[in-house]
Amino acid sequence: MPGTLDWAYLSFVRQIAETISLVRIPSRHGVSELVFKSLTRDTRHMYHELGVLLSLEPHPSIISRPLYVVEKRGRFGGRKSVCGFVLEYFPMGTLQDRLSSTVPTSLSEQFRWGRQVAEALVHVASQEGEGWFYPDLKPDNVVLRPSPRGGGEADAVLLDFEQRGGWFGWSPPEVLAVEYLEALAADLPRGPARKQARDLLLAYIPVWQAELRDGGETGQAWRALAGREDGAALDRAQVFVLGKLLWCIFEGQATVRCGMDHELLRDAEPDGPAFPECRRAPEEVQGLIRRCTLGACEPLRPVAVKGGSLVLSRSEGGAGGSLPAEVVLEASRSWWRGEVEAAKDVVRQLAGRRPGRVDDTSILGLMRQRPRLTDVVTELVRLEKKIIDVRET
Repeated sequence: MPGTLDWAYLSFVRQIAETISLVRIPSRHGVSELVFKSLTRDTRHMYHELGVLLSLEPHPSIISRPLYVVEKRGRFGGRKSVCGFVLEYFPMGTLQDRLSSTVPTSLSEQFRWGRQVAEALVHVASQEGEGWFYPDLKPDNVVLRPSPRGGGEADAVLLDFEQRGGWFGWSPPEVLAVEYLEALAADLPRGPARKQARDLLLAYIPVWQAELRDGGETGQAWRALAGREDGAALDRAQVFVLGKLLWCIFEGQATVRCGMDHELLRDAEPDGPAFPECRRAPEEVQGLIRRCTLGACEPLRPVAVKGGSLVLSRSEGGAGGSLPAEVVLEASRSWWRGEVEAAKDVVRQLAGRRPGRVDDTSILGLMRQRPRLTDVVTELVRLEKKIIDVRET
């Protein structure tokens, strides 16, 4: 266990994210900047991450265990409680920052970052006991730090071990389907639609609990995979998300730009491709990404953002200008109806409730064709040597 520290010793510098503050601890670290992580609600995720970080064996591509556990004395009763923990700060920023910048990345950097993240995932999966997985893999959960090799090189480091899950646009289909139904089962008003979603979930995950969702991800969809196929299903689900991260790295994109979620509104003026379109990645790397993301269903989004408003996308014939709001709304509803029906079918497959056998074109069949995490590491090493050696020659 790291030492405890009263939060009065922390000096606030600035807010980096909702749960992340940059701080100094003058009495112990002078002017050095550190990260204070806390949660303002649903603190069980903070305690869970703290437990994971303290239990996880060290790895060079995974953030080190906390430097301090931070306590605060409550105003009612005067009892002390853990309110967060202090971590190392990485001033080079995140992989998302780097991919969003105009600084070019070399093939050697791309291979190194992809390999380091893949090796970190293998390390997490290799820990003794159940429940070791990493679901929230995306560029803003990978930070960069100066490499001990020098020469201005940067190494990738994985952080954020809450294990809640990830954004819809990143989740593999066998997880995404469950997450869609979780949202319906927890948030819909009482009625047939909510009951159907709950019944399907309970048929697949008998211990599923709506209370754990609390308006956000729970990780229940991921944990349900741990007992399938001796852990291979969980391994291949992480390979899917790794494939999307590799796409970002080799395409130089900060996000995958797919799905109908907050990224659609945040990315109002996209200037790059959306997953799975490839423009920059070497052909053999493209093949690896496709194998990792087998089962990905990336339909063209029915709406796009133009001039700060939602309009029909080109795929829906919306290139000719603005259309009535009702038309855009109905196109979105139709898209979501299709997504929900497909999700129900996938959960029926997972629960063994769909008639007929699982073939190679079903979600479960495609999932089983993805490589394992160790296979991806081996392939990245091979391709790095082959492609870079050829280009240097």
